[in-house]
Amino acid sequence: MPTRSSWKHATGLPLTSSSLRNRQDRETPPAPPPPAVHDYEVTGTLAPDATGYYDRGPDYAGYPYYEHAAGTFCIWWFPRSSQWTLSTKPPNRSPGYWYRNAQITGDYMAAGTYTGTPTVIAP
Repeated sequence: MPTRSSWKHATGLPLTSSSLRNRQDRETPPAPPPPAVHDYEVTGTLAPDATGYYDRGPDYAGYPYYEHAAGTFCIWWFPRSSQWTLSTKPPNRSPGYWYRNAQITGDYMAAGTYTGTPTVIAP
């Protein structure tokens, strides 16, 4: 009796399993994209809600500027008071903002109408 590997179709072509043929014809699925890498993350219970991820944007007044993924808030250096500021677009610090007098990471203090204690971390 002939072995399976030697079986032939009436046309003389070798027989192969259709599932094997389908596996051979399938394209390899693309690799998933790498996880997003962000510069900073803001956490806390805040009003208004400024939590989320922040990425480097263009410099503001010659200093680094980090914008929220939704574009609603940013972390920026306020040179006149030598403070990191978390607020809407610079130089806006009204009606409220959060600020920090040291490096960019850590707890910020509320000013104006903003409440809560945001914590900026480098993920």
